[in-house]
Amino acid sequence: MAKKSSGVGRPRSPLRGASEEVNQVALLLQRQLREADMTVRSLCALFTPEHFRHRPIPRHSTVTQRLNGVDLEKDWLLIEAIISICTPPAQAKDVTKQVKVLLEMHRQAPTLPVPDTVGEVVNSDQQIVDLQNEVRNLGTLHAGLADDFRQMRKLLEGFLRNAGNPVAGDSEPPGSPGSMGSAADHAPRPMERLELKRDKSPPPPGLLDDVEKVIAAFTRMDPDGRRVGRVLRGTVEQLLDGMHTGRYRWEQLMRSEKMVFRDLVHVSLAREFRLAEGVDQDFRVDDVEFVLRVSASNGWMIGGEDIGRVGVLLSFDHGKSIWSIGVIRFYEHFLSGPMNRDRKTRLSREGMESVRWLHLNVPLPVNVLTMLRQEEVDAIFSLQSGQQRINDLFRRAQRIPVTRDVLATVAMQSDYIKRLRGNGGARSVLRSEGIVIFDAGANHARIAAALLLPVLDREEFLAVRLARHGARHSSVPSVELDGERWVVASDEDPAELAPLMPDGLPSSRSTGYSA
Repeated sequence: MAKKSSGVGRPRSPLRGASEEVNQVALLLQRQLREADMTVRSLCALFTPEHFRHRPIPRHSTVTQRLNGVDLEKDWLLIEAIISICTPPAQAKDVTKQVKVLLEMHRQAPTLPVPDTVGEVVNSDQQIVDLQNEVRNLGTLHAGLADDFRQMRKLLEGFLRNAGNPVAGDSEPPGSPGSMGSAADHAPRPMERLELKRDKSPPPPGLLDDVEKVIAAFTRMDPDGRRVGRVLRGTVEQLLDGMHTGRYRWEQLMRSEKMVFRDLVHVSLAREFRLAEGVDQDFRVDDVEFVLRVSASNGWMIGGEDIGRVGVLLSFDHGKSIWSIGVIRFYEHFLSGPMNRDRKTRLSREGMESVRWLHLNVPLPVNVLTMLRQEEVDAIFSLQSGQQRINDLFRRAQRIPVTRDVLATVAMQSDYIKRLRGNGGARSVLRSEGIVIFDAGANHARIAAALLLPVLDREEFLAVRLARHGARHSSVPSVELDGERWVVASDEDPAELAPLMPDGLPSSRSTGYSA
């Protein structure tokens, strides 16, 4: 028996007032409806007054509009009702949190003007979508015709060259009054079937200009790749939602959460680099439009409509904890194998070799909890209070950068950063054990550089145990703190009261000291 359709179309363009985050919520709810094998009408039949706190139960047409993204963010009761009916109880909590994350992102994003008449905008929106599809189809057709034209032109040029250069030994060209030959030589020949071979030669130099512009733009915005790495790690941490769930590994995510990873990367990358939205492609940079393809598992899926376009390829391997980013212009012979029912396929070996890699197999910013032994992580989370867990984290994870996301996951409190400070926080508690906590401020960075410690990114912290400089430390880097010289302690150095650290904030007027 064929599976019943939910009767819900894909959420429309944000031109209607629905942001990308709201569209993602609509897609997620539609997926729950399909997995429950329900239609909108059967869903409405299960609504009760308790679902809507005794307000009128929405009509079928209203629910359909909400599921297509129209004012969905304003109807939390309907969202809760759909999740409670369509989602298994074991998954409902995670799906609800995922929806809240997306709606919170929507609330923080700049709002777009909402038209007064929804019906008029829906019609205009559909016309824009139809025109965009026509432009894509014409672009693909144009690329194919241009390729065939170049092939035909080469064949005709070769034919004319051969016709104008008789074979050596012939005194006169065939067909001249004095030429010798049979009647068959002069009889008209049937047109031969010409087989056009695909041109695999490099495209004209002009076509590379857009690729070079995109490469130059990303190189200028992120020369060392640290910003892209932050986007990927931040997106993973956003899905993990460690402050509320205590999760810290990719494998702990639900399948439905992993499915929205690509879309969240699109949103986060656009915000990080302030990318303008393209007309009929994903984004625009330096007046060049490009599509962004993100892979978190088995490679990128490239559609037939992408042929001829510039693509930015971003891959994320959670198992190896590495990522890569490259730029390519898609050609048909760069695609491998038949297309699936969505008209998508993968890059061929030649396509992979044609990618211009900006950063290849770069280590992903670490979540320190994945680097500790499982028994250490269990010991940290077994402690009762968030402050105790933060203290123990810095005791166990020394000389390894700790991010704010990790602090939130371990503390499981909204005021987690308070657990780091002095005056009763980790800095004052651990000072008695000789441990100081560095941040990315200018003064701390200077001290860390003198001690040859890792360079910290913004919102990273580093715990290090220090020891007073002695005769056995003659060849060890040292720095003067609180009137004495200090070195990074080794296992042989006894624990002692750490020095007061200068304020880590980058302020020229800052002369105070913090515990």
